[in-house]
Amino acid sequence: MRLQKKANNTSYLLIIVFFIFSLITGCASSGKSGRGKLSGAMEKASCPRKTEPERTPYRHSKPSSSGSINLDKIFDAVIDDYDHDDTGSNEDATDYKVRSSAADPGEQDDFWGIAVDSSDFMNKDDFHNIVILNFIMGGYLSEYARFELNVGLGDTQIKRTSPLNASMHDHISVLNAGMNMKHFLTPKHTLFGAYLSGGFNYKRIFWRYENPIQPDGEDDLIRHDDLEGVDFYLGAGINLIQLKPGNRYTANGFQLGIEALPTFTVWENETYEGFENDVFGAFRSVKFRVVSTFFF
Repeated sequence: MRLQKKANNTSYLLIIVFFIFSLITGCASSGKSGRGKLSGAMEKASCPRKTEPERTPYRHSKPSSSGSINLDKIFDAVIDDYDHDDTGSNEDATDYKVRSSAADPGEQDDFWGIAVDSSDFMNKDDFHNIVILNFIMGGYLSEYARFELNVGLGDTQIKRTSPLNASMHDHISVLNAGMNMKHFLTPKHTLFGAYLSGGFNYKRIFWRYENPIQPDGEDDLIRHDDLEGVDFYLGAGINLIQLKPGNRYTANGFQLGIEALPTFTVWENETYEGFENDVFGAFRSVKFRVVSTFFF
């Protein structure tokens, strides 16, 4: 019964991701081709250097003590999870037993999560770091193996000192979908967890030209364009918090980890609007990720 449930959940996840993947790849080309090089299109779209001043970074006001995070409670939850003392009050012990009985640790192999990625994009002379927010779903294949599917949306700002700033409007948006495998080096419910992680992402980047482009011999005006690419990555991570199901504070399991993922990115040879890509080249980067996982 449990294996059947796991198979059904995995099938649902695959259906969701492949549906989103098909939406992303469904419009891979406008049907136009041979419109020249992308660098030439950038020159046509360029305008005189923008002279507006750099934006002043937003500064957070100092938080009040009433809104601060109580780190003691977080660490208490972690320690109590592995060193629970049954000598406390009867009420606390009863609550703990009720929560424990409501969630069997062996049953909570499926999860969803949120991950935030930050890394270099192309080169530091043209772009600020790219930040991507990912939604994750997956499940454990065994005690030490975990399968994940993810969909993410991100953005990177073009630096005002970059030549691209005259041709492209301020920023590039990114949409990605992919899959990932994790191999844990520690048991599932130890205080801390270490693992290896590897996978790939299909991605599309979207931008708006600073000025509309009219290809030679055509009446069409092109204002937007996009490009396909693929990320391949392999790295390692550490779970700083691993709460097993039925802990003192929640009936469900929870993990909070950080990852460092060396990444290699390659791009398609032609943009959606049919320009030959001679602007965006393959590049290497290191993706830093913070990921939170909620079991169900």
